[in-house]
Amino acid sequence: MWASLVVWAIGWAWARHSPSGISWHFFTDGVRWLFVTDGIHLYAQHPQLQVGPLTLVAVAPATLLPPAAALAVVQVVGTAVGLLALWAATLAAPQPVRWWVLLLAGAVMLPAWTVLSVRWVHPDDVLAVGLAACALAAVRYKNGVLAGLLLGAAVAAKPWAVGFEPILLMLPRDRALRGLVAGAAVVTAAWAPFLLGDPSTLTALHPPIAISDTSALHLFGVTGTQVPAWTRPVQLLSAPVVAYLVVRRGRWLAVPLVAFAVRLAIDPSDIGYYEGAAVTFAVLADLRRDGGGLRSGVPWWTLGTAAVMWHPFVVDYARRDELAGPLDRFWFDHPTGVAWLHLAWALVVVLGHVVPPAARGRRVLSSRRPAPERSVPVRTTGLRSPG
Repeated sequence: MWASLVVWAIGWAWARHSPSGISWHFFTDGVRWLFVTDGIHLYAQHPQLQVGPLTLVAVAPATLLPPAAALAVVQVVGTAVGLLALWAATLAAPQPVRWWVLLLAGAVMLPAWTVLSVRWVHPDDVLAVGLAACALAAVRYKNGVLAGLLLGAAVAAKPWAVGFEPILLMLPRDRALRGLVAGAAVVTAAWAPFLLGDPSTLTALHPPIAISDTSALHLFGVTGTQVPAWTRPVQLLSAPVVAYLVVRRGRWLAVPLVAFAVRLAIDPSDIGYYEGAAVTFAVLADLRRDGGGLRSGVPWWTLGTAAVMWHPFVVDYARRDELAGPLDRFWFDHPTGVAWLHLAWALVVVLGHVVPPAARGRRVLSSRRPAPERSVPVRTTGLRSPG
């Protein structure tokens, strides 16, 4: 099965490779600005660079290679991280995952993932998603410090990953506290030099980014080429709050999906590579019960998210009417409808994981080895165990 998924990933990576690397220049420029020209003034001088410092440090070695080789290395590693995230999802699941459920979820996820890892090339999102999936597995194995370090690294790679932090509250209090401290140390080490070295770094919260026609913000009259000053702070503050409510419901494997939905509902952009993260998080949400989501085992969140978040692609947007197929043209010609569809998806994701009442017998993870949900000993801290 895993060999089939690897071959499937390679095939889709090859299909996406021409054209590819659409956003790679942001990262090569960012590495040069960080290590050569601007240093701690990076974000003050280039607020349009919405990339965490850990990402730039991670891709810096690749930029020493010839340009084509550097891009290829980042694409190959990024695609491998997608497979790693899928494997981590099986470790985080409360029950053994049925092979056909994993095969179906991977078959849907990997085409979306290669849009992120190969076509657009956004190693910041690749890192945030991969680290979050591994953090969920660490929480499942009750390793608070490791989970905290991974989640802190995710925030250091991409700030919107702060919405994943409430996952740590599924651990017993002492382990959750150690995880929060470990994560805070990583976040502080990554971001404090920029914030303390140049307070103008905060201007990156108000970047010169155009509001997309398919963004939910556009539906409510927010337009222009500058992100409103309130947008990023609301994203960074609201996602952890909603994620906490999800944890209170015991649906902790759905936290990344819900945090992403909150981000999308308030984001100025709506780009094709967002699908990769959304579908991967949907896989995690589907595996939270019975090894495959609903009783039928069908990964409905994965299938639905892949359908809703699909984006058409043409090599020349100006010639889209000539190059696009009928479905693609419909998408291009109705940006407002797409915005409403994506906003509806975000609301369904949030309400679907927050509104249902919590089950009886709320528990947190014990310090014992992972076991099926019913065999996990009870610890009284007000939250329930995964499942």
